[in-house]
Amino acid sequence: MEKQKVANAILAFKEAQQTAQRALSKAQAHEHQAEAPLNAFRDGELKPAQSAFEKEKESLVMLPVTSMEGLTAKLASLLTSGLSVPQTYKLAEQAQAIYERSDPIVVQSDRYTRLKAEYRKALDNCPTGNLDSPEAVELESAIQELEGRLVTMTPQTPAGMAATMEAYFSMVADDDTPGSASWAETRARPESQLLARLRNGASIIAGLCGD
Repeated sequence: MEKQKVANAILAFKEAQQTAQRALSKAQAHEHQAEAPLNAFRDGELKPAQSAFEKEKESLVMLPVTSMEGLTAKLASLLTSGLSVPQTYKLAEQAQAIYERSDPIVVQSDRYTRLKAEYRKALDNCPTGNLDSPEAVELESAIQELEGRLVTMTPQTPAGMAATMEAYFSMVADDDTPGSASWAETRARPESQLLARLRNGASIIAGLCGD
């Protein structure tokens, strides 16, 4: 159903684009031959054709899609059409929504990474030195809740597998202050080194950076 809707919208867009291009070429030829000024021709055939083209372009941009295949088809047609800034943002929003739906664990893993970074910062800035500031306590609770959710989720894509390994590595082998003695000791353990290899391998398979 979606594939056909996208195909119909692309067809209407291309037909309007071709009509506008023909009208522009005709207008330029009229001007070159001095048969009529370009401005005089513009209101006759060119302006309606360009208006119809812009309308079809906007319709194609706004057409909802739920698959990367549909979005890619739209982008392939729209890239050279002179997209406006709002139209570009709309397509970016659609891409983000597809990304978030493709494998929910990717989004949750990204959130987990951000929460842990915020938690470490809160610990560094704790005014009492007891690591019990309201912000730190709240972040720790959020992290524990999210960890409980992550271990129940099954990755469904290569990106999801990479995100799972990233979160698991952070839980098991990267849970101390970076550079501390306990952190170095944990990272030196064979199981941590193997986990690091699995994490990087998952990232490579997903097309992400791995070392």
